[in-house]
Amino acid sequence: MAIRVDYVLKETGTNLVRNLTLTFAAVLTVAVSLAMVAASYLIGAGINNSFLGLRSDVDLFVYMNPSATQEQIKAMSKTLDASPQVKEFQFFDASRSYEEFKRLFRDQPDLINTIKPEDLPQSFRIKPKSTDAEVVSSLGDTLGAKEGVLRVEYAAEYAKRMQ
Repeated sequence: MAIRVDYVLKETGTNLVRNLTLTFAAVLTVAVSLAMVAASYLIGAGINNSFLGLRSDVDLFVYMNPSATQEQIKAMSKTLDASPQVKEFQFFDASRSYEEFKRLFRDQPDLINTIKPEDLPQSFRIKPKSTDAEVVSSLGDTLGAKEGVLRVEYAAEYAKRMQ
């Protein structure tokens, strides 16, 4: 039995016009369903991207004592350079720390005028190779025991939750 295309198209058009309310309801239902699928996909992709971004953002901050000697700072730099757990690190002397401080608190001029560059400690900003909470904790404990270190700060609980 052969189906004529012109007959099918003519009857489809006629039925769509006769049942305008049903046609509108069907189109609306499909549109809402597609919008919900697209929204859930976009939300899932956004959550996944933010999770990956946060996971790669685990840093350690090693603050040196104000009385730390240049030899202690060089020794810490050599330790970090030789460590297989350290991906990269940066040294922030007092003036570089002050520049960052001014950038972070630019909307609080009274605070900026109160703090002097020599008030801020020298520090190392470290990005570990692994975001594993145990690796980050052991690296933080190891660096905290070095001579000339005031304290080591890292988000241990944050790293455990991300893991």
